[in-house]
Amino acid sequence: MLRHQAREFLDNVEFLVEYLDKNLADYKIMPDRKARGCLILIAFVALIFLIVTSMRDIFKVNILFYDLSMFGITVAVVILMGLHYFFSYTYAKKVYRSYRSHITCFNFLDDFLIPFRADYINKKFIELGFTKDNIDDLINYCESKSNRKSELLWNPILIISTILLSVWGEFIGKNISEGTTNVLAFIILGLGIWVFVIYFNYVYKSLFLFKARKYRKLIQMLKIIKMLP
Repeated sequence: MLRHQAREFLDNVEFLVEYLDKNLADYKIMPDRKARGCLILIAFVALIFLIVTSMRDIFKVNILFYDLSMFGITVAVVILMGLHYFFSYTYAKKVYRSYRSHITCFNFLDDFLIPFRADYINKKFIELGFTKDNIDDLINYCESKSNRKSELLWNPILIISTILLSVWGEFIGKNISEGTTNVLAFIILGLGIWVFVIYFNYVYKSLFLFKARKYRKLIQMLKIIKMLP
């Protein structure tokens, strides 16, 4: 009887990908309501940013009001991001005592989540019958899948970004040459755009590059497993 070895191999790879994405997601490992609330508020503030920006262009909003609004939005997002980090940190410190040495104030998400996930993926890796002889094949397969999906979705964004940067540069140059620029306004607007780009990048990756990111995350875990004795 024909053994479907190739099918079993690919099914097991997809199982590892989904297990890492769903069972070992941030919200599953650290289901803190306060941290989640901060993320929801950040999304709400980003929406306000879009509304205020639209109002300026459509209704010719007072420049002082606009500047203060942008400054307030930027400060709010920075504070909310800090609170999200703090709540996640305190939750992990309290719940995962065996990983306390990895839960530090700075960059604890990587220092803690990477070894935590690697331990659980290694356990599943063994349960599925994989051995270290299979790791390089798994890594090559996941890299191929990730690269194909990323290329299809990133190319349009790169083209649009290039166009927008050119338009933004011309806008800044025109205002400076006409002597109408407000330095504080451009600084605040720049900070607001920076915050928006960070959030947009997070949302875009979550919505459109989620499959490619799944494979990249598994590759990271497999490389750690490869180094284990």
